[in-house]
Amino acid sequence: MTTVADGHAPASAPSTPTAQSRIFPLRWRRTVLVALLILFGGGVLAHLWPLLRSLALAITTPLLLLTNAAVLLAVLDDERMIALRCWCAGAWALTVALEIVGVATGRVFGAYHYGTTLGGQLAGVPLLIGLNWVTLLLGALALTEHVWPDPGRRWLRPAAAAALLTGFDWVMEPVAVHLGYWHWHTWPHIPAQNYAAWFGIALGLGSALAAGKLHIRTSLAAAYFGVQLGFFALLRLIPLVLE
Repeated sequence: MTTVADGHAPASAPSTPTAQSRIFPLRWRRTVLVALLILFGGGVLAHLWPLLRSLALAITTPLLLLTNAAVLLAVLDDERMIALRCWCAGAWALTVALEIVGVATGRVFGAYHYGTTLGGQLAGVPLLIGLNWVTLLLGALALTEHVWPDPGRRWLRPAAAAALLTGFDWVMEPVAVHLGYWHWHTWPHIPAQNYAAWFGIALGLGSALAAGKLHIRTSLAAAYFGVQLGFFALLRLIPLVLE
């Protein structure tokens, strides 16, 4: 048995954050989940009520910044790996860059431009968009990890997460256009190229995560994906918002 007295530090497995060492304690996450349900549920009602719709649109950017930051903090608190932090930064930069190219040329997603609802922009693209890409993909990957926890199936997760994210975009598109998030130049036709790009980008980023054997097991991320999906699904299913 090797000891410190032998001049060598004992080997140890990578540590998992304990309840005491967490930056974002588990009890806070339950509160955050309840807050997400209240905020997004209230957001559905506010968007449907004409008297509150302008207020709902005005607070969209700060609300998404706050909720995305909370989810990202929870993920990085659970999986304390430099590689995951680098992946998150790289995914944000890549998606923003692709959006910039897409807006400028129409060659990535199709011909579109952003409105002013989502806040500050760089070259016509809201900086919030990259953050939302990252947290939604992390949420989709967390869902697939719950379904396929076996490490031998880790290559199934990126494809499943990409399919989930593409389905999310299909649900979101008409609502996002109606609320002024962005505008398709071919509206009401949304190019198939858009959905192919969503799938390809998500598949590539998810595969990079799988190649690095990085895990996303944060329940709050999976729940956040579900909450956002429910928000857009309700607004799409209720005809009033799309009139």
